[in-house]
Amino acid sequence: MLLKLFVVQEIVAEAEIIPMLVQLLVFGTALTKQSAAISLKQLSKSLSTLSSPVKRRGLFSCLAAPVIRCCPVHLGICTVESSFCILQANALEPLVRMLGEADLGVCEASLDALLTLVDGQRIQSGSKVLAKANAIVPIIKLLSSPSATVQEKILRALEWIF
Repeated sequence: MLLKLFVVQEIVAEAEIIPMLVQLLVFGTALTKQSAAISLKQLSKSLSTLSSPVKRRGLFSCLAAPVIRCCPVHLGICTVESSFCILQANALEPLVRMLGEADLGVCEASLDALLTLVDGQRIQSGSKVLAKANAIVPIIKLLSSPSATVQEKILRALEWIF
C-alpha cells in the first residue's frame, strides 16, 4: 500500500499539480479554493514520510560544504516535487488569506491545510511559521464561526500552539 502511495505521489509531482493547486487557491471560485486546499492538506499529510533529513557532517565540514536550506517546519530538505511541502509550494500566504473568506467551507479547508504544519512532532516549528505568516490572529477570529466543528479544530490547534 505504501509503495502504491509513493507511485501516485510521484505521478502528481511529475504532472506539476501542486503549483496548479496553489494558483487555484488564489484565482479559483470558492468551491475550487476549498477543493484545492483539501488536496494540499492530503498531500501535506504524507510529508512526514517524504521529507529528507539534513545530514550532519563533521565539525568543520560546514566551512567547505554548500549551505543547504532546511525547511523550518519539517527540519529536513523539502521540495514541492518530492515532499509536497506547503512552504516550498508557496501556498502558505494564499492559505492564510483564505482564512478571511466569507465562505465557511473555504475557511475550514484552509485551516485544515495549515494545521498540517503543526501535526505530530512539528508543533513548535510549525507554530513559529504560522506566527511569522500572521496566521494566528485569523485562526483565532474563526472562533466566532457558527460551526462547532471549526471551533473545536481551532481550540485543539490553539492548545497545541500555546
